[in-house]
Amino acid sequence: MINAVICPLSPFDPNSEPDEDVGWADMSQAPIQAEGRSAVAAAGDVVDDVVDCEEDVEVQVPRGMPQPSQPSPQEVARHNLTHWPYRSWCPHCVSCRRPNSHHRKSRPSSFRNIPLCCADYCFVKDSAGEQMDTILAGRLYPSKAVLATVCSNKGNDELAIARLTSFIKEAGIPKLVYKSDQEHAITFMIEEALRRSGRSGIPEEPDTFNSGLQQAVAEFSAVGESASNGKAERTVQAVEDMVRTLKSALESRIKSRMGTGTAIMKWLVEHVATIFNRCSINQDGQTPYFASHGKRPSDRLVEFGENVFFFVPKKA
Repeated sequence: MINAVICPLSPFDPNSEPDEDVGWADMSQAPIQAEGRSAVAAAGDVVDDVVDCEEDVEVQVPRGMPQPSQPSPQEVARHNLTHWPYRSWCPHCVSCRRPNSHHRKSRPSSFRNIPLCCADYCFVKDSAGEQMDTILAGRLYPSKAVLATVCSNKGNDELAIARLTSFIKEAGIPKLVYKSDQEHAITFMIEEALRRSGRSGIPEEPDTFNSGLQQAVAEFSAVGESASNGKAERTVQAVEDMVRTLKSALESRIKSRMGTGTAIMKWLVEHVATIFNRCSINQDGQTPYFASHGKRPSDRLVEFGENVFFFVPKKA
């Protein structure tokens, strides 16, 4: 048997002030009315974008700028491997890469059927130091393979010439046209690398170029007109931007500045060329590495400067 106590309930007046001792009936209706008022206000926010505030003043709700979508930690780690392509949410890409200038494509009268190799010097300087690194940047068309290496000096640099010679040999092209400005230093370096790779141009005998021999012919840009060598300029700009980006990312990770003229800068510049050759996509949907070797690279990349543990086998 359940004993129930019936308490008399007074009628509820919504306009009356609540007593200190509020009954169960009063508490049951208060949440319903409060919930109803919040629902109406919420509906007004969505439909009219106007809300009521104190002192009987209506306020128009301001519309903020949309926030860019934030990448996942996996996407950030994958992007940090190469920092390619450009990403607006990466602080190193934003601070180190300037936007490419606008170039309109013109329809050529006849397409070039002979591979083209263009090269030029670029200079990278640390804001905290005075020494500049001289970089030889080149690109081979139509595969768009990139060469980037640090030079100790312009002109007769044995290591840079050997690197350029190896780049030309690895391309496997018997005939090519090389283009640069008429600076003696860059011309000497290219011609010396071509001579060591078994290619020498003979401008006086045009028919020799059409023979089966390995030949190379010079094509110079106009003096004082840097725009006439636009392919080399775009390559230089891309290499400079990626060098600054990787350098900024490494300095941010190790919490230290990396000056120019150091050994790590030489490895970084070479790594930039590796990124372009293995990660950039040409208009035909192939990477420069695939266009040159006919296959995808099998090795894996890690972020530049990352510690990698590996097993060193004992010598027999």
